[in-house]
This record gives sequence, structure tokens and C-alpha cells, in this order.
Amino acid sequence: MLKKYPNGIVSTLYICFRSKSRIVHNGFFEYLFQSQAYYKELEKITQEGNRNHGLLNMNINDFFNIKIILPEYEVQNNVYNVLSKIDKKIELEKLKQTQYKNLKKGLMQQLLTGKVKVNV
Repeated sequence: MLKKYPNGIVSTLYICFRSKSRIVHNGFFEYLFQSQAYYKELEKITQEGNRNHGLLNMNINDFFNIKIILPEYEVQNNVYNVLSKIDKKIELEKLKQTQYKNLKKGLMQQLLTGKVKVNV
């Protein structure tokens, strides 16, 4: 999903679409597209290209005919809220980990060069 920018440029190799339906929660679809259930459906319709470059080819009609479970909008919204909160928590934990790594690096430089004395 294009979330960080209002507009973007995409290669013609990709299909771009958006939902105009009020029964679809875009955030829910963001997580759905990352799910194993969705990938299992994609596997049924994809073929690897002749050049074996890792890109998967599919018929556009097959793509739009993939069967997905679409719960009511309120359920979609709840799923999105739960998963996005977990993602935010993961990002905070990653930030903490980076800060601790930087702290350790700085302390190692000071401790191992003798710039700071350690009382034992």
C-alpha cells in the first residue's frame, strides 16, 4: 500500500488498484495481503516467468477472482486495530534495541580505551 506519499510511480509490471467500496477496510487488506491464506490463493494462479527472475506472472482476471474471506466492516476494523497496535509495539521495541546497541557501543569504546574507570 502506498501510505507514506500521496502519489507514486510504479512500473507497468505491477497492477495498481484501490477499493471504492465502503465494505472494505484498507488497513484490513494490508494485513490480509501479508497472510498465508492469501499467499495460498496466489500460488494457485501464479506461474514463474521464463527467465526465472523471481517475478510471478498471473492473469489479471484470475487475480481479481481470488476468493477471500471478507468479514463485516466492523470486524475488519477490529482486526486492523489489533494488528496495527502490535506493529507499533514491535517498532518501539526495535527502537529500544537500537538505542541499547548504541549505548553498548559507546560504553565499549569508553571502557576498552580506558577513558572511563570501572570500580570492581
